Amino acid sequence: MSEVYILTIESFDSEKNFLLKSLLSPERRERLSRYLRKEDAYRCLMGGLLVRYVLTEKYRIANEELEFGTEEKGKPYLQKPGGACFNISHSDHLVGAVFDTEVCGMDVECDNSITIESLSQIAKYFHPREREFIDVAADDVEKKDRFCRLWTLKEAYLKYLGTGLSKALSSFAFQLQIPEGKAVLTDSGVHKEVVFSSFTYGNGYVSIAARREPQLKFCTDNELAEWVRASGYFES
Repeated sequence: MSEVYILTIESFDSEKNFLLKSLLSPERRERLSRYLRKEDAYRCLMGGLLVRYVLTEKYRIANEELEFGTEEKGKPYLQKPGGACFNISHSDHLVGAVFDTEVCGMDVECDNSITIESLSQIAKYFHPREREFIDVAADDVEKKDRFCRLWTLKEAYLKYLGTGLSKALSSFAFQLQIPEGKAVLTDSGVHKEVVFSSFTYGNGYVSIAARREPQLKFCTDNELAEWVRASGYFES
């Protein structure tokens, strides 16, 4: 079963939690320093800490023993120890991460960042059946809901594949099964064993592509920080 963590950021002003950036790799700390907005840096920090906390708990090893790499298209992966895959996504006050023993992908999107005008600009790159599904929605609320579910599913699938946007958004299509939270994919190259899940959490949309059904877990940034401090795997 895939483990999916949804983290809610309670405050972007937690200087105490920012001190935990020393637990990240030099590469991720350098990435944090490049962000112009404090909120973006904090999301990146929480995503990195969430991955490290879950993996140290899973393997019962020290934080400094984790080694990460990056695939050609930028997808991060665990080099050492082997046997675990993960993927991260964040939007506004939500940070998500999925963990599995096999390849997986995840996307999170908060609907306050989507307008009818912006979704129309993005949806024109979707598969024709998906565009029609959005267009026949009863009103703008339903139209945004359909778009956000499809958009996050497509992003999760691309992250699962590790291709990024080099694979055209119009080359594959999802058929939603609402309210069950499942989706069926039409793509000649897809592995049939992939399970697609989509659900809402607050004003956020979360979609997962994995080989197994997801098991959901929820926490806050401050809870994660306390877990990290108490775990013992991050002591130098």
